[in-house]
Amino acid sequence: IGGSTNAVVHLLAMAGRIGVPLTLKDWDDLASELPCLLNLQPSGKYLMEDFYYAGGLPALMKEIAHELHQDALTVNGKTLGENIKDAPCYNRDVITAYEQPFKPAAGIAVLKGNLAPDGAVIKPSASSPHLLKHRGRAVVFEDTEDFRARIDDDDLDIDENEQEYELFKEVTQNEFVPAFMIIEEGTTKAELFAPSRDYDEISEAIEIIKKRI
Repeated sequence: IGGSTNAVVHLLAMAGRIGVPLTLKDWDDLASELPCLLNLQPSGKYLMEDFYYAGGLPALMKEIAHELHQDALTVNGKTLGENIKDAPCYNRDVITAYEQPFKPAAGIAVLKGNLAPDGAVIKPSASSPHLLKHRGRAVVFEDTEDFRARIDDDDLDIDENEQEYELFKEVTQNEFVPAFMIIEEGTTKAELFAPSRDYDEISEAIEIIKKRI
């Protein structure tokens, strides 16, 4: 569905609490090659209401049934497979077929490199194609205070071909979790990967981004 990258953060945290061995590598192995079947903003053009009237999540899950544990029991006492086997799709422009996906190989992907040695999460379905393969410098800030102090500086050493990255580490349950923010040039899109647990701080960061771009 081209969902939020926050799902990775939350599910890793929940898995850790109950002792399930789930890692970023698992996400990359299982999700990076999955197609995106939902033509929904920000990856596509339709709205959540259109998704609902096209058949909603049951219709989409039916398309990926072969990727799911259909024998899993759900809260209504039926298995997942029983719940979705007869789910109709009313609009193939909104929910595409698995064999003819809206975007191929567009699931959540995990990147690693010198900027994020422990891994960083992206959503390819909502990324501009020309940025999926990009070479350029990155402006790295020491922390959020440094970011706020310099992000609006006209002398910041960037041009239209470069992206701005904020990299810092957040301590969570005695482990360092990589965090980053990607600002896509010329838009108001911002992918946030566990940058903060404070809603006001995130909102303030987004407003700074909007002013900058």
